[in-house]
Amino acid sequence: MKKAIVLKVEVLAGTHIEEAVREAKGLVEKLGVGIEFDFNGIPMVIFPSSNIEEEVKSYWRELKRRAKEEKKNE
Repeated sequence: MKKAIVLKVEVLAGTHIEEAVREAKGLVEKLGVGIEFDFNGIPMVIFPSSNIEEEVKSYWRELKRRAKEEKKNE
């Protein structure tokens, strides 16, 4: 079940995506709310049911999709 409250957080520059997702997942479990953050311009939302590995893969897929789209539009 998705939470009714989502907390927006900032990720520090230099943080790796895996670390950001893992820390967000920890906050979700501690606070009982969804966690939202932008990582290199890509919005991420982590919930209790989120799988860390799948969220990281999703990030890389979106990053590659955007790069292809930008290249196509040049």
